[in-house]
Amino acid sequence: YGDTVCSHEHYNADGFCEACGAYQEAGTWQGYYEIYNAGQLFWFAKQFNDGKILNTSNLKLMKDIKIPDGYDWTSIGAIADGKSFRGTIEGNYHVISGLRPAKDGESFKWGLVAWIRHGSVQNIGLVLEGNWTCGLCRNAYAINIQNCFVVGTDFSDSCSNGTVTNCLAVSGKLEGNKYPNDNRATFTNCYETTKSDYSSLGITTLDNEEKLKKLKSGEIAYKLNGDRSDGTWGQVIGTEDYPHFRKYRKTVYYDSATQTYSKK
Repeated sequence: YGDTVCSHEHYNADGFCEACGAYQEAGTWQGYYEIYNAGQLFWFAKQFNDGKILNTSNLKLMKDIKIPDGYDWTSIGAIADGKSFRGTIEGNYHVISGLRPAKDGESFKWGLVAWIRHGSVQNIGLVLEGNWTCGLCRNAYAINIQNCFVVGTDFSDSCSNGTVTNCLAVSGKLEGNKYPNDNRATFTNCYETTKSDYSSLGITTLDNEEKLKKLKSGEIAYKLNGDRSDGTWGQVIGTEDYPHFRKYRKTVYYDSATQTYSKK
């Protein structure tokens, strides 16, 4: 009688306790919290935001993750309370989809992470739903970001004192806003579909119908690999509207004679 504590005997495939809805704890291996499902992703964010794990904790995706209906996302960390994320996010060539912003007065719709400082993010795709400010992060300071794509909103709100390499903003800008900052991040071989306020030689804007065809044709996937077939990026041409990670897709080939791209 009285209050009972759930023993969390059974978690569903999405990583939520079938009895009480609790998040499944993520295990660690070689310095990373390994994330296999949505529950473990929510567990990591909750532990981080409650100060129960270090802000230098590292996260690695082990599978593609689809956030189920009924679960809304509060960004990892915050802007001004010392909870900036300072670890590594290794996407491991996986995609998180179904990210919807929580209406909790805390998230402010900043995306996966609010503020990343002195860390790194690589090999991750994010597909967002709803009215987000940005997808990956509100602010990236002195970090290296590479091989990432964001669908559904701007890639980030601001990047400074770091590098952004081989990245793609499918649904907007690489940077949502331009702040008075002389120490801009260095962009290299990056693509967006809406022009950022901040200009960079390393950003190509695909902002008309002719340029957007390059997303579908496989050309951008080929270019994200450094003008070669081998590399991180691939695409099922004719089926997928934009590049994905080649690990699970098709290699894109270029025929210099016809100047066309194909999956052979």
